[in-house]
Amino acid sequence: MPDLSKLRKEIDTIDDELTKLISKRFKVTKKVGKLKSQTKESVHQEDRWNQILMGLSLKADKLNIDKQMLIDIWDIIHKYSKSQQQEITNEVKQKK
Repeated sequence: MPDLSKLRKEIDTIDDELTKLISKRFKVTKKVGKLKSQTKESVHQEDRWNQILMGLSLKADKLNIDKQMLIDIWDIIHKYSKSQQQEITNEVKQKK
């Protein structure tokens, strides 16, 4: 039987990787926000969000994880991504 401390270290390593990936994702999100502000595109892209949700649903099934949990997590990430993009859009508008 695995040792609890070893399992916790494994979880800590995974959490570190997740945190780095989230940071990397938000750096890209910032670039998306800048591009959207230049092209005057809406921060929220309903079609794109629906594509993401469909993909998450398929991945959840394939990986045998709770669909709603995955959607809830991505919903939070999406909320903060949109907020970051909106801030960028507002900054660009104020500079004009």
